[in-house]
Amino acid sequence: MIDDERLNLEAMSYLLQQYNLKASFANSGQEAICLARQRLAANPDSGFYSLVLFDYSMPKMDGL
Repeated sequence: MIDDERLNLEAMSYLLQQYNLKASFANSGQEAICLARQRLAANPDSGFYSLVLFDYSMPKMDGL
């Protein structure tokens, strides 16, 4: 999940934990790209994310 609002990230983290789902969180589009590259480099065969939730209105890089 990528969002520049900490409260949104915390709320989503809580909800996902209720379903025992693993997630990565980033505060910006740039940070999300770095996380995705690190994950893929660490595990090239299955390092892809199944779902990305991206705030559509953020400074510099948004979800649109």
